[in-house]
Order: sequence, then C-alpha cells, then structure tokens
Amino acid sequence: MAIVAINRTNEFHEAVRSLGARYPPPSQASSSKSKAARATPSPHADDAWTKQAEQVASNLQSFASFLHSIRRAYLDLGSTSSSAHHAHHPPRAIDTSKGLAAWEGVKWLNDRERDEIDFGVKVALRKSVDRVRQLEQLEKVRASHQAKANPNGGLVRMLGLTDMTASSSRTATLESVKSHRAYIILYLNTLLARVSEQQRSQQETRVARQLAKSQTLGGLGGGGALGMDEYGVKLAHQAQGEYNTRIKGKGKKLGINEPGPGSRGGHTAGVPSIYRPAPMPLSASQSAGAMLGIAADSTDPLSTMLTEDQIQQFEREESALLQATQTDLASLKHAESSLLEISALQTQLATHLSAQSELTDKLYDDAMVVTGKIDDGNVQLKKAKERNRESRVWLLVFLLMASGTLLFLDYYT
Repeated sequence: MAIVAINRTNEFHEAVRSLGARYPPPSQASSSKSKAARATPSPHADDAWTKQAEQVASNLQSFASFLHSIRRAYLDLGSTSSSAHHAHHPPRAIDTSKGLAAWEGVKWLNDRERDEIDFGVKVALRKSVDRVRQLEQLEKVRASHQAKANPNGGLVRMLGLTDMTASSSRTATLESVKSHRAYIILYLNTLLARVSEQQRSQQETRVARQLAKSQTLGGLGGGGALGMDEYGVKLAHQAQGEYNTRIKGKGKKLGINEPGPGSRGGHTAGVPSIYRPAPMPLSASQSAGAMLGIAADSTDPLSTMLTEDQIQQFEREESALLQATQTDLASLKHAESSLLEISALQTQLATHLSAQSELTDKLYDDAMVVTGKIDDGNVQLKKAKERNRESRVWLLVFLLMASGTLLFLDYYT
C-alpha cells in the first residue's frame, strides 16, 4: 500500500502567524534592558545596614527638633508650683504610649512632666547609642568576612593570575564602601553628641533657674513668715515710724518723758516696775512682726489690722510656700542626678567620637595608600606591556636572521 505525502507547510505557517499575533515578541530594546538589569544589580537595592543607619539619624534629628520645640515650656518655671497656676491650668491627660510625641506643642509643663521628658529623652539616647554600637559591630563583622573570603587576593594579583584591572576596580570599590560606612558611623556619633549636649544644656539651665528661684524665694509671694513681699515690709516699717512719731508728739504735749530702753512704751514711763503689769505673751501676729523688725507693742498697727482669719490664711500660705519649696528642692535634686547621667553619657560619646575620628583618619590614609598602590600597579602594567613589545621585536629579528642564515647555508651547500 503506497503512502501518499501531503504537504501541510502552509498550515504550519498559518498556525505560527496566528500564535505570533496572539503573543507579540518583546522589542529588542526592552529585552536588552531586562538582560542588563538582571546582569547588574540595581544601585537602589535594599541595604538593611544603610536603612537602619538612616532610621537612627532620623530619630536623632527628631529628638533635636523635639528638644527645640519644648525648650520654652521646659525652661519657663514661672509659678508652676502655685495653686493659682493649677487653677488656671487644670490637670491634662497625656497619652504616654506615644512616647515623646505626646509632649509636642505643649505650652506649659510642671516639674513631674519635665522629669518624665528627661527620662524619656535619656532612654531614647541610650537606645540610639546601642543601635550605633550595633551598626559598628556589623560593619566590623562584614569587613572580617570580606577579608576571609579572599585571603590570597594580594598574592594572586602579584603573580598575575587574574586580571589586574578588574581586581583593582574591585579593591577600590570595597575600600570606598568601607570608607563610606565609616563616615556614616562618624556622622551618627556626631549627631548623638550634639543631641546629648542640647539635652545637657537645657537641664543645666533648668537647674540654674531653680537655684535662683530658691535663693529669691521672697519673689514667690513670701517676704517673711506672713507671706509679705518686699514692698509690704517697707510699708510696715513706714507705718511703725509714723506711729512712733505720733506717740512721741502726744507724749511731748502731755509732758510725758520718752520711754527708756528698758520700758515697754510711753504709757508706763515713770511707773515703778513693781506696779507695772506683767508682759503678755506675744501673739502670732506680734511674733511675726518682731521677725520683720517691728516692735512687739500691744498697740501695734499690724495687730489691730489683722484678724484671726487673716493670720490663719497667712499661716496656710506659709505652709503651702514651704511645701512648694520642698517640692522644688526634690525636683532640683532629681534634675541634678539626671544631669550627671547625661554628662556621663556625653563624656562616653565624646570619647567614642574621638576614637571614631581616629579610625576614620586611619581609613582615609589606608585608602590613599591603596590608591597610590593601584597607580603604581597601572604604571608597572604599562612597563610590562612595553617590555613584551620589545621582546617580540627582538624575537622577530632573531627569527629573520636565523632564516636568512639557514637559506644561505642551504644555498652554499
């Protein structure tokens, strides 16, 4: 039985054309771009180390902006301990879960909130220091792994077993990455030192203002035990002087001698001491007047002007003032301890920063040495090429002379 051949080439071409219309081939430019992208890594490839360094730098810059934004409220001590301040500013609810961001935009702060801010900034700085140390350790591990991965690189380059140009380019790239990361770490340490210095400066200013506030405690509304200010003391002395002048004038009109230094007043002058009434114990107002330098007299104008309610009110103000002073003293001690911790941290950062600067200078010197060696290697390569060219020329001349000699000997024989 004969087999009949059927030509189905046209059907095959038709099927290829239909499939080609359904799936168009990619253009040559796009295919070359995709091949190049697969062959060379993207310059914006994800780098966990660089991302972490950028995050640390961003956090430190936000800390500096935060300290600058709350500086006015932080240093405005004012009358934050008085009852009038708390009456005008009722207690507010701060969401501490937000961290330092919860204090942004505040207009006033009390001592407890200032202590919380100091503690939060101190914790944040310690975390940043730990992260910078971690970045330094990771960079050291990367450099050590890199050295272990190619331990005989210098020997291979010296023996000429690899391409000198590619090897030099790779070495320069590695040194560039190493120097770049060293400068990143130096920048982070500089930011740490700057933020810690800003925090320390604010705490020192706060402590200085609290000390000045404690030394001039009369300006808070308490010039003495009765809560009088300096102007009130001056008025009290003026009233006492007018009263003494008035008593002296009345005594001269009535023919009564001035009281001696041992007498109580003009009314008992010339009376034997046996007939004088026993001295009455001083009341609270009289004892307070004696502390202000006013004579403890039964006809004292302060004792006649002040009532028992006023005296009790002054005593309450005095106790409140004493309590506020104790609160300020406690906050002052806490601020001093925080200031000492920040100073110790700043000293540690300064020491580490100096060490990092020395390391960066050393890396720069090493990079310059490597660059010089690469230039010397390029010069040696050029000299080697020239020597090879000369040797080839001499070899060609020798071969030509040997060929001529052989031809001459062959012709002679």
